[in-house]
Amino acid sequence: MDNKDKSRIRTRTKRYIKQLIHNFRFTYEDISKSSGIGVNRLKAINKKEEPTFEEYMTLKKIAIELSSERGEDSAD
Repeated sequence: MDNKDKSRIRTRTKRYIKQLIHNFRFTYEDISKSSGIGVNRLKAINKKEEPTFEEYMTLKKIAIELSSERGEDSAD
């Protein structure tokens, strides 16, 4: 994986964290419970540390599942 890919994954991971916090009113603790990623690790990723691919995929999965559930709820 080159630097461009790492940067892209980091940016997307931060976007998923912010989406969970702002759109779904999650706290870092809520995200930690749902993902299994420690609170301090989530904060570090959101600041400047590189996420692992597994962390990226876990947060992506949670954000997409919640977004699709919200879309189904608003369609009713």
